[in-house]
Amino acid sequence: YEEFERETADQYRDGEDLVLQSAKQAGECAYLFDKHIIVDGFDMLPLSSLLLITALGKVCKSVTVTFSLCGEEEPESAAYQQVRSSHATLLSLCEKENDFSFSYELDGTPL
Repeated sequence: YEEFERETADQYRDGEDLVLQSAKQAGECAYLFDKHIIVDGFDMLPLSSLLLITALGKVCKSVTVTFSLCGEEEPESAAYQQVRSSHATLLSLCEKENDFSFSYELDGTPL
């Protein structure tokens, strides 16, 4: 199977491949340098998208990501586990980079 993947690597691409390629090439795109990016409306983000957001954070003027959560003590908190996982993974990826700053808001109020 590995040989098959090597042979077909440059012939077929899916959305995941394009997102990863965009993450790798974000730093080469001068168009992004003065842009503000907003990512909103996702319940969960796959790792490839989180890597792209991290890459954009290195080159864009700002990147805003919204997550809709409820408190962990709330009865419906289990429904938000995927959102919490995406949030935690994004924070982990961004913390590896020293040039990120974070701000948190709850219902529009800074925390």
